[in-house]
Amino acid sequence: MTLWIGVDYIEPWYYLVGIQNLQPKFFKKLSFEEWISHPLTTARHHWVVKLPAHEVDLHMVKGEFYSPYDCLQMLKQQYGASFVDYQFSVFYLGLYQGIPYWNIARVPKAAIQEYLCRFKPIIKNIDVLELDMSVIWLYVFHLFKNKRWGCVFYQQRGVFYALIGRQEWLMDIHSSRSLEQLKNKILED
Repeated sequence: MTLWIGVDYIEPWYYLVGIQNLQPKFFKKLSFEEWISHPLTTARHHWVVKLPAHEVDLHMVKGEFYSPYDCLQMLKQQYGASFVDYQFSVFYLGLYQGIPYWNIARVPKAAIQEYLCRFKPIIKNIDVLELDMSVIWLYVFHLFKNKRWGCVFYQQRGVFYALIGRQEWLMDIHSSRSLEQLKNKILED
C-alpha cells in the first residue's frame, strides 16, 4: 500500500504526517538533526510539501479559455518577459452564469527554490507541492457537503485568513492582521 507523507516546516521544527489508505499512520515532530538523519527520508515514499501561503499569489480569471494551456498563453502575454520568473498553476473552477472561471496560483521560482532547500533529503522524491489553503478548503467542504457557499476563517503566524468558496472550489482568499477588519471586508464584498 502507498504511504503518503506530508511534511511542513515551521521554524525550527519539521512536522510529518503519514497517511496510508486514507488512514493516519503517524505524526512526527523532528528537529533539523533528526530530520536529516531520519530513515523515512531515505526511502521512496510519496512526499507532499506545503508551500507557505504568503509566497503564493492566488487569483481568479474569467474568460473563454478551453484548456489550462490557453490560460497560460494569456498569462505569457500579460506578464511578458517576467513570465519565466514565476511558476503558474491553473485550475478550471467551472461555469458561473455561463462564464468559465479559472483559478491561478503564481509563485516566484526563486521563492520555491529557496523554500525547497529546507527539504534537501527528499527533494528528488517530492510528488506534490501543495498550497495549504486549498487543502483546508477541501477538508471543510467534505465536512459540510450540503453548503453551496461558505467562508472559513483561520490564523497562521499572526495573520488571519478568510477562505471563500463554492462547493469544492476555493474561489477567493482575503487576509489581514486584524480579524475584525477581515470580517468587515468580507461583509462589504
